[in-house]
Amino acid sequence: MLFKVKINPLKSLPNFKIILALACFILSFQNSFSQDKTIDVALNNIITEKNENKKVDLYLDLYTRETEGTPALLIEMGKKLLSLSQKTNDIAMQAGANSMLGHGFRMLGNSVKGLKYHQTAVDLARENGNVVLFAMTKNQMAHVYKDRGEYKQALELYLAAKALAEKGKNQQVLIYVNMNLGFIYLNMEQFDAALTCTQKAYELSLKINSKKSLGLYFRNFRAYSHKIRKPTIGIRLLQNGCKRSN
Repeated sequence: MLFKVKINPLKSLPNFKIILALACFILSFQNSFSQDKTIDVALNNIITEKNENKKVDLYLDLYTRETEGTPALLIEMGKKLLSLSQKTNDIAMQAGANSMLGHGFRMLGNSVKGLKYHQTAVDLARENGNVVLFAMTKNQMAHVYKDRGEYKQALELYLAAKALAEKGKNQQVLIYVNMNLGFIYLNMEQFDAALTCTQKAYELSLKINSKKSLGLYFRNFRAYSHKIRKPTIGIRLLQNGCKRSN
């Protein structure tokens, strides 16, 4: 007489849980290794760049969706860069590192600590004398006040950053400053000024072919059209932007 025996496929693999755990560990290790490599490459690009104005652009390039979503990564990079810059007594790099740390802690929700780092960055940039670096640190510091809804303080810093960026003729900083000004003016219900600044950011983005900036531009215009309750404006501008960015 034959008996049918039901076999559980998972039970027939006594090491299934171990294999699964090992696979998860390997994936985690690979992600960690990849992240560390990304950090090292980014920091090396900043360290080896001799042109201080181009170095500012590299700082801004670090503010991506990845770092915005994982502020701890930005803080880690800031700490590494700060440690190195202190050893070499590089004031400009110390300013950039403190700005990164301020942004990271701001994204974690610690605006007090973030503001402290940003103020240090602004002071160091002023001491260094590079107007583009000074513009960037002021722009980043203004974000803290923007988050708090303290628009007058944010506006003052953004306008100062704009004047400095224009003096230094750095288009990347000007793009971000104009977009930020557009957001502030929009929330202050100064719609003409909001549209002017956002449009300026759009034109500069096209000029240097910055697709990252164009994405932020579209977000601002959607917010603008929603605020003034004229969605057709946002749709038309969005379609126009897509055509010109292709």
